[in-house]
Amino acid sequence: MELAGWRGGDPMSTEDVLAVLALEDATQFPPGDRFMYSNSGFTLLAEIVEAISGQRFAEFVAQEIFAPLGMNDSLIATNPDQIIPERAFAYRMSEDERGFRDFSPRLYVAGPTSLFTTSRDMAKWLENAPITEPFAGLLEKMARPHELNSGLEIEVGLGCFLMGWQGKRYVFHTGSDRGFAAAFLLQREGLLGSVILTNHPRNDVRPAVKCLLEAAGLVEKLGELVHEPNKGISDEYEGTYVSDLGEIREIRSGKDQALTMFWVVEYPLAEKAPDRFATSGGEELLFQRNSSGRIEAVVLAAPTGTSSWQKLAALVTPPVDSDWSGTYLVSSTQTLLRLSQRDPETIELEIPKQPPIRFKAVGGDLFSSEEECIWLRYLPEDPKQLMLSMPRCLNVKLTLQEPLHQ
Repeated sequence: MELAGWRGGDPMSTEDVLAVLALEDATQFPPGDRFMYSNSGFTLLAEIVEAISGQRFAEFVAQEIFAPLGMNDSLIATNPDQIIPERAFAYRMSEDERGFRDFSPRLYVAGPTSLFTTSRDMAKWLENAPITEPFAGLLEKMARPHELNSGLEIEVGLGCFLMGWQGKRYVFHTGSDRGFAAAFLLQREGLLGSVILTNHPRNDVRPAVKCLLEAAGLVEKLGELVHEPNKGISDEYEGTYVSDLGEIREIRSGKDQALTMFWVVEYPLAEKAPDRFATSGGEELLFQRNSSGRIEAVVLAAPTGTSSWQKLAALVTPPVDSDWSGTYLVSSTQTLLRLSQRDPETIELEIPKQPPIRFKAVGGDLFSSEEECIWLRYLPEDPKQLMLSMPRCLNVKLTLQEPLHQ
């Protein structure tokens, strides 16, 4: 939605999202071929619920879920002027660092957002849903691994993620947006779980979930992965890797020279064997070499599936004297963006109502944002197009409308 001109604090409704989705004419891949989390998918699911039930999504959820489970302090917000008693707001440090200012999102989009609840109410859901009809049957489906078209089972159920931990099976979900973060985790066999809701600016609450379970004695204390400094580990692993979908991740030296994988945040990598590393989130990376012994790709095995990522090296580079400056059209949002090339290695992208995003050349045909997880790629087959990639928004084509002569 940022590409369509929405800022983080702007009001956003279901109708706004549907208007942008209506401009899309293709999916990232054939349904069932692989998994990619999609907030838009939950928006469409809410629309299906409304079409079948004949009720507004907020009314349906209140009647069919909140009321039967006694979740009396839960509701789906439907408009920016709605008064929600005792609601929490999100805050962030002010620019002068002398106080805090409201940082709450103003999202009123049925499906992926806009649920206001309490940890006590969420605990009612965790406690009662597995044994209360019709929720028991639904939870069984939520906890069943999904099978891709290839026959591969992935650790994704219906709307939730799955994992094994110390011999037990868990259903969980995490999420965050502009100063809020949340997570729930349910160990189904023992009906044990945890809920964390916070207005802390830190987005990743998974360590807090783990500590909560440890403190309650529900799991053995795991400790943290120990990441030794990168002594003896070749820097040949470092570089930028791209999947066939255009997803991009960087492998680089992070804190204390330990090898990390960067995608939105840094994930430290622990060496398990030559050319094999793992993250604390359960992903394994197996680096592949060519006949000359050089790293050319990495196979990423995650609970949500396995994918191969090619290392960007000697890809076609635009001529040093080329100028990408101009006005570009994003067809999926009908938005015009302005691109200014400051020098052969620096590009600045202006999106309506957004602060400019500055990119630096990182090798080959790729430019990376200096502050955010966003990339621009040059398409040698069509000099009038660029490819923009960011988390959950891949392969956005920017088509040159009018060059700018500086």
